[in-house]
Amino acid sequence: MKYIITENSLRRVQFKYLDYLFEDMYEVESKNYPDSRFWKKDDEVVLELHKWSGNLYVSYSIWGDISSMFSLYYDEVQQLIGKWAEQRLESGEVTANSGTSLTKGRWRHI
Repeated sequence: MKYIITENSLRRVQFKYLDYLFEDMYEVESKNYPDSRFWKKDDEVVLELHKWSGNLYVSYSIWGDISSMFSLYYDEVQQLIGKWAEQRLESGEVTANSGTSLTKGRWRHI
C-alpha cells in the first residue's frame, strides 16, 4: 500500500513533533546578555535567539533528533526550525543554527 503525504500534512506532523520536543521549555532573561532571549528545558538552555540578528541557536542534541526523525539534511532542519520558531516564538524572521555554543553547562548561569 502506498501513502501520499502532502507537504502541508508533513509540515503539521513536523511542527507537532517540535512542539513535543520543546513543550516543557520556558523563557529566561539574562541581565548579562540583554540582546539574547533564552529558553530552558530541564535546567539546560535549548534555544538562544539573538534579537538583533535573528539567529536562533538550537541545542545540538535536539537538532540531531529532528534530523534523524525526519531524515533531513542540515539546511532542511534549518528551514523547519526557522519556520516553527517564527510561528511559535513570535520572533519575526529567524535563521536557525545548530547550537554548538549551547554545549551542556555553558549557559548554566542563565
